Amino acid sequence: MTGRASSVIGPYVIQRMIDDANGNSWMGFPFLFALSAVATLVIWFGVDMEKGRRDAQEFVMGTSMVKLATRRAEDPTKGLS
Repeated sequence: MTGRASSVIGPYVIQRMIDDANGNSWMGFPFLFALSAVATLVIWFGVDMEKGRRDAQEFVMGTSMVKLATRRAEDPTKGLS
């Protein structure tokens, strides 16, 4: 949803900046650079990589167990070897 919204709204925002700068198409780049820099800082300092790794491992183990249980429910001899 946000990807679609930003792909629709983003060009309008940049075009408005260009129009306000009397057609200078370079005026959108500082905004995009600042937006990217802020996002990079948020990801860099705001994301707990170790917790993400642990959560990913737990997810993989959980889905593996579900698949194994499903196979065993379909055919009790599967998944044992």
